[in-house]
Amino acid sequence: MLYTQHRLTPWHEVVGADAEKIFAYGGCISEQIRNNNHAAGSVLLQGTPVPAGKIYVITVSSGMDFTLGCTSLSLTAVVQGVVINLFAQGTPNAGIAYTWSGQLCLSPGSYMTAYFTGTGANDDLYLRYAGYSMRVP
Repeated sequence: MLYTQHRLTPWHEVVGADAEKIFAYGGCISEQIRNNNHAAGSVLLQGTPVPAGKIYVITVSSGMDFTLGCTSLSLTAVVQGVVINLFAQGTPNAGIAYTWSGQLCLSPGSYMTAYFTGTGANDDLYLRYAGYSMRVP
């Protein structure tokens, strides 16, 4: 029988002053964008662009029309000007968070979006996403 022994190294010995150079708990990011003051029709919710000197790895994103069901919902990312379609749902139900999960790298200036069509005036709309941040050397 083979036995192994593991020594857990304290966090500060592993990362030192370069804690932002690896994806770690301290680099967790999340954002929620809400709009409940809009005309009926199509609404685009846009996340905050990734700041210069950082990259984000998005692991989950969701969109929700909390008030009434809308005609469609699309979750996308805009990376270096290119739209990446992550998830689309026709006739989503009210109050249900429609979710994409995976792994997507966002470079500086990139951002997440949720696009709703067929909304009622002043529907309570949400875009949420989470992941990790790392400083670019």
